[in-house]
Amino acid sequence: MPCECDQDKMSEAQVLDKPVTNEGSVSVRMPTHAFSHHWKEFACGGGSAFCNILISYPLNKLIFRQMMHGVEATFALHQLKKEGLVFLYRGMLPPLLQRSLSMSLISCETKISR
Repeated sequence: MPCECDQDKMSEAQVLDKPVTNEGSVSVRMPTHAFSHHWKEFACGGGSAFCNILISYPLNKLIFRQMMHGVEATFALHQLKKEGLVFLYRGMLPPLLQRSLSMSLISCETKISR
């Protein structure tokens, strides 16, 4: 197997375009630092989705309750106040995890593709 000592002298684009073959299998070499610099974008995307869900979930729950029971907004708001914060955010975990992960990946992907 030839030595790849000249790889350090190659540009990043040349390294990414160069395929590596290992006994019939083909793999693409990715630099190790490709994703290590994008943790900030990943964290910011997840944080923004977390804040979005945290703020908008009670309003969506109010609107949903208003539509389901056919009551006025003030009556639905009094119901939610009566139940308290524990029940207000009940059921929020699945949309929170889904939205946070997808926004994290999207924000990280858009930064990489630029």
